[in-house]
Amino acid sequence: MRIISGTARGTVLDTPESLSVRPTLGRAREALFASLGSFEDAAVLDLFAGSGAFALEAASRGAARAVMVEKNPRQIKCINRNIEKVKRSGAAGEITLRGMNVFHGGGFGGGFDVIFADPPYEESLDDFRRILESKRFISENPGALLIWELPDRKGCAGEFLQAASEHFSQVRLRVFGGTEFLFCLLPDPDDEAEKDN
Repeated sequence: MRIISGTARGTVLDTPESLSVRPTLGRAREALFASLGSFEDAAVLDLFAGSGAFALEAASRGAARAVMVEKNPRQIKCINRNIEKVKRSGAAGEITLRGMNVFHGGGFGGGFDVIFADPPYEESLDDFRRILESKRFISENPGALLIWELPDRKGCAGEFLQAASEHFSQVRLRVFGGTEFLFCLLPDPDDEAEKDN
């Protein structure tokens, strides 16, 4: 697996050996990032980071802040190696790893523009619901785009869409390289206030 574009373009990333980690295929990641446009000066959060590929791709493309959250010790070692590779390539933004459970402690801050999430497939729907029900997470990231990679399981998209529609008005299902992603725009109270005036 390689960084696709930016200062670290072509950098080969280490991938965890765990069978529960399935790095997003290069063609899906490439198409996804092409759809998102510039990451210059963006703040990016990568939940259930695995190899850190999402956040590190964003860092390579100019993100000012890239934060990865991962609890598995083996995957943490892998991410640390990948961070060093991307930093050596000249990526100038702040790149950090939080070795913790996504749902414990909330120590990864807020103010993110884009949030990637790719949890283990068997836990994905439950994790998605927990994120949507986290008032703190939502309030700390107003207006952020949450991008959730869906499990490779036929027919599961409907369950995620239903869960998302109960919380957000702006939800889209998109497919890149055969991989499904749910795009959810987190509510921004300031935007809602302007609409009411």
